Amino acid sequence: MASSDSEGSLPSSQDDSQNELNEEPDDEYVWSRLQDEANRRHDEQWKELVEQYEEQGNSDQEVAQAKATNDLVPTYRNELRQVLLETMKWMRNLKKDPLYKKILETMKNFMDDDDFDWTEAAEAAIDKRKFLLNKLFGKQSIPEQPTVPAWSGRFYQRY
Repeated sequence: MASSDSEGSLPSSQDDSQNELNEEPDDEYVWSRLQDEANRRHDEQWKELVEQYEEQGNSDQEVAQAKATNDLVPTYRNELRQVLLETMKWMRNLKKDPLYKKILETMKNFMDDDDFDWTEAAEAAIDKRKFLLNKLFGKQSIPEQPTVPAWSGRFYQRY
């Protein structure tokens, strides 16, 4: 019984790392989004390779797709690194953004004051600050109708 008590009273840093370990599906989802973007950037190249393998006549569609994918693995790996770098830069810029900081501050308040979990706090903060987000999409002014130049009386040019 003493061992179960000691297991239940882990220091918060150990609790956090245990919670992170239990969140594997989220981690996989994060990487699958980056992988999907890397793949998407080479869709045309992949389709061309599949078509080439099928035209050679020695590959059905499934085999041709596997061969094309295998051929592009080095390309996908390089692209994944590029997508990750772009994402990291975007995240860095987002963290510096005043609007994002305001939403995070509101989120933190919900978590501290109202005991919201992360998702609940994020949804509530976004909803509470929607007026700030709405400013990102403003209506465009409609240009006036172009004026038609006055008729000059000529349909053709004289030489």
